[in-house]
Amino acid sequence: MHAKEFCGKPFLASTDLEEGRDLRLTIEEVKREQVFEPKSREKKTVGIIKFSNHPLRMIFNVTNTVAIISMYGNETNQWKGQQIDVYRTTTRVAGKVVPCLRVRDRAYYDQQKGGNS
Repeated sequence: MHAKEFCGKPFLASTDLEEGRDLRLTIEEVKREQVFEPKSREKKTVGIIKFSNHPLRMIFNVTNTVAIISMYGNETNQWKGQQIDVYRTTTRVAGKVVPCLRVRDRAYYDQQKGGNS
């Protein structure tokens, strides 16, 4: 068990996923919500995805939003009931490599199968 599990956190983090394993989640709701930003010590409004098959929610960023749009379109009300696969990887922030969550789009699975559908 990861130590952060004792903190009662509301959001999915890279530490919640096993390395090399995708987590298939079903979108239940997409909304905007204010969250506390530790660096600025202020609240900011972010997009939140709630899932029907997982207790933690996910803050979505530009990269993941673009991936979901490529699958399900621009209208977030059309995302309800749709599935996304979330995986753990890294990204570069302020010159440092840090863990992050990403959403796979359909093209990834087409490449894995060797098809174009």
